Amino acid sequence: MYSRTVIHENFREKLEEMGYKYLKELARGFFSVVILVRRKDKLLVLKVDRVGAPPSGHSIVELFSTANYAKDLANKDVPIAVQYDSFTIQVDETTHFITEMKYYPDGTLSDFIKNRKGEPLAPRILLEVYLKLLSALEALDKKDGVHFDLKPGNILVVIRDKEIVEVSFCDLSTYRRGGKELILTSVGSEYYYPNTLGHFHKGDLYALGLVFLELLFGKVPWVILDQFMYDREQNLRMLDMLKDSLLKRYNGECTEKELTEVVSLLEVVFGMLNKNPAERPNATRALKQMREVVVGDPSGPSQEPDNISGSKRKHDEVDDSVDDEEKSHSH
Repeated sequence: MYSRTVIHENFREKLEEMGYKYLKELARGFFSVVILVRRKDKLLVLKVDRVGAPPSGHSIVELFSTANYAKDLANKDVPIAVQYDSFTIQVDETTHFITEMKYYPDGTLSDFIKNRKGEPLAPRILLEVYLKLLSALEALDKKDGVHFDLKPGNILVVIRDKEIVEVSFCDLSTYRRGGKELILTSVGSEYYYPNTLGHFHKGDLYALGLVFLELLFGKVPWVILDQFMYDREQNLRMLDMLKDSLLKRYNGECTEKELTEVVSLLEVVFGMLNKNPAERPNATRALKQMREVVVGDPSGPSQEPDNISGSKRKHDEVDDSVDDEEKSHSH
């Protein structure tokens, strides 16, 4: 992906003058570059934004405001990636805005999904990750916080024994002017449906619903989602298509009861993806619905899904209705 921010030799020299040893590039986006550095025997992450680059580069005020907004939310016990400092570096008449952050060696949720190489998550692990992510979004909502660029690459994870035990949001695209008015520094990503622009909190919930589908299917099933219409009949048809793909993916991977509960998870996620923001649950309601799906609990859902019979699928075999989505999408 093209980025307006370039880490060149003069920039590295400037970093070393400040005590940072450049190690490697971790990620590159349209607006910034994320690099790993060492300072006084401590590994750190620096997020580097080029200030004011055309056509829509952010000003120093916007960047400082966004960083301070994230730090303020983190101080209110919202799971935001730890930020230590923010400052600017002037190199060759170009100003770079630097955010110094804690290094998360396990990477992002995007890395976690890619490393599984299409292997389905066990229902218990799937539910636990969902609960962690929804709890994080609920904490953000309760502090009147808005991310507006939620996606797997902006969710840092801590992994133990191959399971996610902690999640933290990073790279917010919002800040508050005077602690009141919400300002956007960008307009989300393909994870945000256009009509969420006036419904910021519900926009984050919609994006998290797509993240959930990516965890469930190994990738976002755009080819099915692109058929999502407003009328109820079309919505139910799309839910049936997602269920069919899900049953094929998990057939032979878990018990019938667990499969029933995975379908129940999908139904909760589907509610988060309602194209009418006013009809979506808030994060607290969605979390309550998710907690009602208790995998392995005899008191959990009892309704059995249809068409569960069949042989075990290979992990790298993806249902045709989901696999066609490699084409690009604009939302």
